Amino acid sequence: MFLLALLVGGGAAAWTHLMPWWQGRSDTYSAVPPASAVFETKGSDIAQLSEILKLEEDRGYLSASRGYTSESTARWARYDPDIVTVSIEYRREEATTRQSGTEVAEGWIDSRVTFLRDHFVSFTKAAGIGDEAIETYSSGGAEVYVRAGNVTITVNYYVAGARGADTADQLQSVARNLAKTAVEKLKKT
Repeated sequence: MFLLALLVGGGAAAWTHLMPWWQGRSDTYSAVPPASAVFETKGSDIAQLSEILKLEEDRGYLSASRGYTSESTARWARYDPDIVTVSIEYRREEATTRQSGTEVAEGWIDSRVTFLRDHFVSFTKAAGIGDEAIETYSSGGAEVYVRAGNVTITVNYYVAGARGADTADQLQSVARNLAKTAVEKLKKT
């Protein structure tokens, strides 16, 4: 009887440890890039943001996380003469005993949609960004939520003051281009 209990207990323990590996064997990404690398991108894709960063380097603050295996965040903010904040977050979803990391990431984007619907926030699907993406606009800001394989990416771009006069299309365009750049950086890891 003791031997049977030992075998069952050992099998359950092995199952618990091996199942996430088995579920995640086909996950696309095993690491995420540093989110601050998106800010270093030069060129026309994020020219408007690059212009802000270049002109306001001395008055802006960049904070970035370290340890890029499963999460990476970066935030740039300027508070004078007007407020501009940009944040980018990568999160690699890991497999569980019941789902692959990709399935967990799919659940995350579904939870974003549910949250936005429940709070009566309008959103649209954003084509051509990762495997699936949604974007939303609120007064003075735009957000893009992206799933690329087993990685989720959140981009927030907010402005107030003189730059707050930017139109919703302008704000969404910058946020969308940042999200595309973030996915490109992810594909290069």
